[in-house]
Amino acid sequence: GWSGFVSDRILRPLNMSQTFTSEPAEKGAAAALAHGHRKNLQGVVEPCAAYPQPTPNPAGSIYISARDLGRWLQFQLGDGTWRGRRLLAADALAETHRPQSIIPPGDVTRRLSPESVQLTYGMGWVISDYRGIRLISHAGLVDGFRCHFTLLPDHGLGIGILANLHGTRLNLALSHRLTDLLLGLEDRDWHRHYQALEEADRQAELERQRERQMRRTHPKPRALALAEYAANYEHPAYGRMTIRCVGQRLRWTWSSFERDLLPISGDVFEVPDIGLQDHELEFVVRSGRVVKLRVFDVEFDRCP
Repeated sequence: GWSGFVSDRILRPLNMSQTFTSEPAEKGAAAALAHGHRKNLQGVVEPCAAYPQPTPNPAGSIYISARDLGRWLQFQLGDGTWRGRRLLAADALAETHRPQSIIPPGDVTRRLSPESVQLTYGMGWVISDYRGIRLISHAGLVDGFRCHFTLLPDHGLGIGILANLHGTRLNLALSHRLTDLLLGLEDRDWHRHYQALEEADRQAELERQRERQMRRTHPKPRALALAEYAANYEHPAYGRMTIRCVGQRLRWTWSSFERDLLPISGDVFEVPDIGLQDHELEFVVRSGRVVKLRVFDVEFDRCP
């Protein structure tokens, strides 16, 4: 499977002995794991529960040490060989660093990448310009953690950042700051720039919470009895969601997630604590029957 392939073709040849494709079972490695944290709406940093990843998952289950990350970045800057042994064809590695699709320059993109004119997506990499320099990068997050990798291939430089604070923009601030220092570019206060973005996001979330509480305080009536919302709902890409009526509450299940839905107002409920965030779920009722639900900006149709 994927885990064996990655171990055989990448981890062992690069001697990445402290890298695991799922939660490490070794006592020493498990004890050395970092602990995730988050900021609450008051801006106070607090520990958060770990996101369980007992089985390999190509979308985010890699556990890695700083030393091993350095080896992987070195390999990405090379030609597909490692200490005289070819692990990957040079053209195949280069293809992952080439543009495959355009990233439209929307408001969020402009705020996060103010020194970039064009951004494209490769194969697991964002390819962009940065102050006139070719830059290849990517970030990722899981509950309580954020990582960021930057390659400056024309200068033989790679930067790896591992942070145990959920959703932090430190990754971008530090990556840009280090790039400026290493290449002797004009100084810019990146920490101030990204702190301002984080504070704006926090204030917007506070306002959403206040507005949601107002609707809870003065709720509209539901269109149907609770049992009428219970059904299976499907999306061609995101699979099936199941709503069950358990006593006087609705129970939501999707993939490995399961939560009690909390009433907000009318046919709108809250799905608590998914990705360390509360999300709204709305049932769409037509002619006295639920026909779909909306959550995560995606519509799931009710199964026949």
